[in-house]
Amino acid sequence: MNTLKQGTPATDAYLKVKKAIIQQTLKPGKVLTESYLCETLGLGRSPVRAALQQLAVDGFVELSPGRSARVSQFSQNQIRQIYSIRGMILSHALDLTIDTYTEKDIAALQNCLDRQEAAFRNYEFEEYLSAIYDFFYFIIHKVNNPYLDEIAENVLKRINVFLCLYDNFYSIEKLKTLPLHKKIVAAIQQGKQKTVMQIHRDLNNRILDAYDRMILSNTD
Repeated sequence: MNTLKQGTPATDAYLKVKKAIIQQTLKPGKVLTESYLCETLGLGRSPVRAALQQLAVDGFVELSPGRSARVSQFSQNQIRQIYSIRGMILSHALDLTIDTYTEKDIAALQNCLDRQEAAFRNYEFEEYLSAIYDFFYFIIHKVNNPYLDEIAENVLKRINVFLCLYDNFYSIEKLKTLPLHKKIVAAIQQGKQKTVMQIHRDLNNRILDAYDRMILSNTD
């Protein structure tokens, strides 16, 4: 949860640093000293410090005791494990709910896909991330278990951080994952859990292969 007040210098600093991370001007592992950010952003240490603390809470930076920070950096194994956990939660959720989907539920999932496609077309990366988050969260939330929701929120937020750090959103010409998301919706509509999970495995494999390439390309 972002605790910074809107319209404050701290929020301004937060948004500027986050934008630089999303646009990959600041790459994973980049050291961010308070003095560097103060000079670059034209702000005092207090708002910069508050911004870094919030960015750390959100997973975009890692803080060190010496009042410095660096853009978060993850190993290929860490990323693979988180995506694997998403798959396990998804499988569990569908095991409990696959036969309960209504036309309204399917329409809600389709709306997430429409938002994802529109966000890509309009170069709105944060809306694109939000649409993906909402898509998977809807499936898991259907179990109606607040404790499972909490786990899912942490996993899905972490995946969005991975996408911010490593995805080449602004340079790709076509969404390769959207057709697989559409197949997931069709399989859910048909009540085919095994098909959904096979599609999700194919989706994960495609994403993780792309991560491997992106991590290598972001290595200084």
